Amino acid sequence: MLLLKLPDVKSAMNTLLTTNSFDNFLVSEITIVNSVTYNIDGHVVESDDNDLTVPLMPYEKLRPIVLSMIKGNKTPSYMKFILTLSPENIANTAKSIGSPTNPEDITGMYLNIVFQNGSLNVTTGIAYRSFMKDVALEKEWDRLLPIFLNKSAVSYEIL
Repeated sequence: MLLLKLPDVKSAMNTLLTTNSFDNFLVSEITIVNSVTYNIDGHVVESDDNDLTVPLMPYEKLRPIVLSMIKGNKTPSYMKFILTLSPENIANTAKSIGSPTNPEDITGMYLNIVFQNGSLNVTTGIAYRSFMKDVALEKEWDRLLPIFLNKSAVSYEIL
C-alpha cells in the first residue's frame, strides 16, 4: 500500500473532475459531503448501454454528475473516491510482471482518493478473494501510481 499527499489540491481536483485522466478507472464508490451527503454506488444495476461489460460504472460516465454536485462557491467538507482498474487492466498488469496471481482472484486494484480537512491524499490497495503470499502485484501497483500521476501532471509527496 502506498500513501501519497497531493499538495496542490486545486490542481489535482481540477484534473480529477474536468479532464479525462481518470476516465479509464471504474467507480466502486464516491462520497461527497457538501450541504448534504451524496453517496454514489458505482455498481451497475442494469443498463441499456451496450458498452458496459463490467459490473462497475466507468468514471467517465459519472464525472459530469460528480462535477455538478461539487460546483459552486463552497468547497465540500469531505470527498472520497474509490476507483479501481477494469478487470482487463488488472489482468494486463499481472501479466506484465509475470505474476502467478490469477486475475480472477483479484476483486480490485484500488485507488482511494480522500479530501478531508483541506488535505488530499491517495492510497493504493489490492483486494483478493483469498490470502496471497506473493506481493509482486502490490509492489507494481504502488510503482505505477506515481507514473500515472506524473503523466496526468498531478504533483504528489510520498508519505
